[in-house]
Amino acid sequence: MTIAVLGLTLLAAVGQVDVSLYAGQPLSTEGIQVKAWGAGQAEETTDRSSAGQNSIKVTTSGYFQGAVLQFKEPRNVKPYAASRENLLVFSVYPVEVSASSSSGTSSGGSGMGAGGGVSAGGGRSGSQGSSGSTTATPPKQMENLRVVIFTTDGKATEIYLPLTSSGRAYGRWVKVGVPLSAIPR
Repeated sequence: MTIAVLGLTLLAAVGQVDVSLYAGQPLSTEGIQVKAWGAGQAEETTDRSSAGQNSIKVTTSGYFQGAVLQFKEPRNVKPYAASRENLLVFSVYPVEVSASSSSGTSSGGSGMGAGGGVSAGGGRSGSQGSSGSTTATPPKQMENLRVVIFTTDGKATEIYLPLTSSGRAYGRWVKVGVPLSAIPR
């Protein structure tokens, strides 16, 4: 299971202006509705924030579950879309995941040999196998952020943003973006 905390900003190169689509304020104030998508989970949290006091915590196990962010009033980004320098930027705090592994050996129960074979009064002993161990497969770290953007005219754009090759903004926060000109209008 992968958990990421999100912030959302529109970086407009024209005049170096940051236009915030989500500035870390309470979702009700921001006019954003967040809900789970697929088997994912989404909630507002104050645990971490890249801006403001809040962020959106998304729990997912893959590309087809996560969260839906719906703006009550659509944000007009069209004035910024003509310039390739203007980006839709996501601030992501990927939470490190780990899995514990366990291993064990068994010498079998009563009347069993070390390998689990039964030894019966001078008869042949057979082996039912050797001791074993189980190792949990560790969950993969989040490598990409899948974003599907729906515009008010019904167009959809799917984007995969690499988190592993992006530079760290500060601490564990990663900023990834897509040019607004890449989103159909």
